Amino acid sequence: MVRLPTRFSSSGGGQLPGFESGPYKLRQYLFETAVHYQGYGWQQELHLKRIQPLTGGKETSLLGGYAQLGIFADQLWDGAPSALEFAARYAYVDPDVDRDNDELSEITIGGNWFFNGHRNKLTADYSWLEGDSPDGRVRGSRFRLQWELSL
Repeated sequence: MVRLPTRFSSSGGGQLPGFESGPYKLRQYLFETAVHYQGYGWQQELHLKRIQPLTGGKETSLLGGYAQLGIFADQLWDGAPSALEFAARYAYVDPDVDRDNDELSEITIGGNWFFNGHRNKLTADYSWLEGDSPDGRVRGSRFRLQWELSL
């Protein structure tokens, strides 16, 4: 099974694999873009995070990001439902740029059906996952069906 980090946050390094809770010097850089125009959407983020334990020890640099493209079905076909969106996404994380064979990547395709914007939507997607492990390169896949409802 490929385990992917779920947080790349500014709260230090305690939630990241290989880090203990404690005081850290943190430097974080982010580059992001987003454009949504007439049924088309693009967004991406690129993060660089440097974590230095204040108690001494090695600084660790993490690199990660994603790029996502979406299009509503009615932009592709006349008469298609305007509530249906198709999307594709690529994501990459390197939890220690100085260490080899620890990268994780994901390619995902999917669709959203918007009942009430992002406050009430159904998402289905399929992902191809790759990650490094002590036994070599690990590959997996995931199908996800999710209903998001915000009150």
